[in-house]
Amino acid sequence: MKTEKKMKRLFRGLAALFLCGTLLTGCAVPGGTGSTGSKEQHYTGAHLCMGTVFSADLTSSQEDPITTLTEMGNALEQTISYRIDTSEIAAINASAGDPEGYPVSEELAETLEKALEISEKSSGAFDPTLGALTTLWKLDEGAADPEHYNLPAREEIESARNLCGYQKVRLEEGRIYLPAGMRLDLGAIGKGIYLNRAKLLFEGPYTRGIISAGGSILTLGQKGEPPESAPWNIGITNPLDPDGLCGMIEVRGGMCISTSGDYERYVERDGVRYHHILDPATGYPVSSPYGSVTILCVNGLLSDALSTACYVMAATDPERAIELAHSYEAQILLIDREGNTTGDLKLLKLP
Repeated sequence: MKTEKKMKRLFRGLAALFLCGTLLTGCAVPGGTGSTGSKEQHYTGAHLCMGTVFSADLTSSQEDPITTLTEMGNALEQTISYRIDTSEIAAINASAGDPEGYPVSEELAETLEKALEISEKSSGAFDPTLGALTTLWKLDEGAADPEHYNLPAREEIESARNLCGYQKVRLEEGRIYLPAGMRLDLGAIGKGIYLNRAKLLFEGPYTRGIISAGGSILTLGQKGEPPESAPWNIGITNPLDPDGLCGMIEVRGGMCISTSGDYERYVERDGVRYHHILDPATGYPVSSPYGSVTILCVNGLLSDALSTACYVMAATDPERAIELAHSYEAQILLIDREGNTTGDLKLLKLP
């Protein structure tokens, strides 16, 4: 059921691609390869990874980049997914409460340091320690089968919230220390980590195109061949009508775009939407006048983390959310529930 919904979303985006003549958020053309020259090939493909659709539409001199991306995504999932018992994150979570801590790989340590830095700068609006809450709410399962979903009790939520808190994590001399009961969950930055790795993969070979990981996108090179090359037009999902687009942004190559909103994974009860973006301060899904927040910057982890942090912050203080984005030299677009926009990222009309 869950896979079917994700693939339906992919193909809805594909239909919009052909109608608009521009590459749109979260979609790619599933299929094989076709030659665009003696040294370059046109590659397209899609696969499921980390609970979402990953897709790419590339022209590249590198042989079969789609297979490379798929293998990279699967390997990353084996490292950072708490749902996989053999992953490094699962092993860290299992060590919670151990006074000896757990040895963490250098790459993951760098990722966690950056995540904790963003947590500090956002006053906890972004928090990678919410595993106890996300596993309690189970909103992925709820969105896939809303009829049989039961909301957690207030006492359960408060108990889980007490097991969270980025301030309680220690990273020292190659080891990580978590208090008993804490669970790391890197779901809010997993797609951004993927895009950063993809960007490194294609620094050498000549490649242009789009790589999409759910609500996050990486642009490579410029659209078209010189002298017709131009920035990419990336469609922004309409948070009031997620099957459509509310406009597009113009993006040069080498940039990452992430959008967070309450329209992707949710359950409705008595007119209230319970969605997957949790407020660490309350333990409940964020209640916000904004339907979505989009971030544009050069780093995928940053765009992913900031879109979450700024969505949480904008619920009560949109100016602080904008300041946080700008502190990382990122651009931001907030769309409220009337369709009004705020921020320095310009939303253009669809062609």
